[in-house]
Amino acid sequence: MSDDRVVKRSPSIAAVCIAALAIVAGPATASTPSFPLSDDKLPIMTTADGVQFVRTPDGFFENLPDWPYEPKYVEIDGLRQAYVDAGPADADETILLLHGQPTWSYLYRKMIPVLADAGYRVIAMDHLGMGRSDKPIDVDYHSFLNHTHRLETFIEELELRNITPFVQDWGSLIGLYVVGLHPEWFGRVVVGNGSLPERPDGFVPFVLPEDAQAAQDQFYGNVSLVPAQQPRFYDDEGNRTFGATADRSYFSKWILFSRNDERFRASLLVEAMT
Repeated sequence: MSDDRVVKRSPSIAAVCIAALAIVAGPATASTPSFPLSDDKLPIMTTADGVQFVRTPDGFFENLPDWPYEPKYVEIDGLRQAYVDAGPADADETILLLHGQPTWSYLYRKMIPVLADAGYRVIAMDHLGMGRSDKPIDVDYHSFLNHTHRLETFIEELELRNITPFVQDWGSLIGLYVVGLHPEWFGRVVVGNGSLPERPDGFVPFVLPEDAQAAQDQFYGNVSLVPAQQPRFYDDEGNRTFGATADRSYFSKWILFSRNDERFRASLLVEAMT
């Protein structure tokens, strides 16, 4: 991608995106559904290609604050990819909001109206397995290349062009990869937190602990200790006062926990990190 596509050369859209993101962390007080969410209550469905998946009931999305958007869907490989579409459909520029883990497009509930009111078409997509998108139950289905394939197909199905992707966390790894494959689809890029690192063949970025269960237990214990009103991470001098330490194995433990541990709940992590 040439330098004239980098967001720092387009301060107006960057300012709108970043300013809107700054208020995302406001509290959400959605009412808890009256019915329980448990694996045995969700029917397992199967695509024509034999991929088993579940679908979160619509009732779990009722009465969400700041979320008046009707869901839309694109079917890719027999699985629904959910998104919201706001702002003028004939806008010259489309902003594509790509979330990370463990959240969904609700992350952008404060940004969407700001951007739509500024005259942009705004698409906020739920990655497969998150939000209203279908959720394959085989963990191995959730590969990096599967997610990038789905994003490519999603963009083609909606015939999006002159796109400004706003990418965050896994949304950056997935989104920036697709930008690299199809730079002609994009006008510029805004990166919230994320990157697309280059790694030599055979490089292992995160070495998993030998005692997987102990690592998972430790990670769960750490996030469970976070109080409901979280203390500040840093003091006025920039010294860390609370939260994850500089332990290099922290992310390896997160990988094990999020992939394997039945105690994993997105709400637990969101509460612990905000």
